[in-house]
Amino acid sequence: MSDPNTSLPPAGWYPDPQRPGASRWWTGSDWAPPSPATITPAKPASNGFAIAGFIVSIVAAGSFIASNQATAIAVVGLILSVFGVNNARNRDGVGLQLGWWGVGISLAGLIFAQLWRLITS
Repeated sequence: MSDPNTSLPPAGWYPDPQRPGASRWWTGSDWAPPSPATITPAKPASNGFAIAGFIVSIVAAGSFIASNQATAIAVVGLILSVFGVNNARNRDGVGLQLGWWGVGISLAGLIFAQLWRLITS
């Protein structure tokens, strides 16, 4: 323990006496427990753009008979899927495969919608 007649420094961050180069919190009367040297961020659980793009792409591919609406839906699905692929690159690949599936299905929906339009006109 400390001598009550000794003046202690105020609470704050100070160089850690046990780990050179690290900082440690001084409570004003004692050292706080050491913090981890590095903090690893949690891996993201999902990729919303990839999921949304995939779902919208499925809807577009399934509704190619109504070609005007399917074209618009497929374009939205393609945009969301591309965002999902790009987002996956910043998230350690989370949703990358789903994003690429969305891109492919959106393109298929666009092609089917245009073919249907040519066939029926």
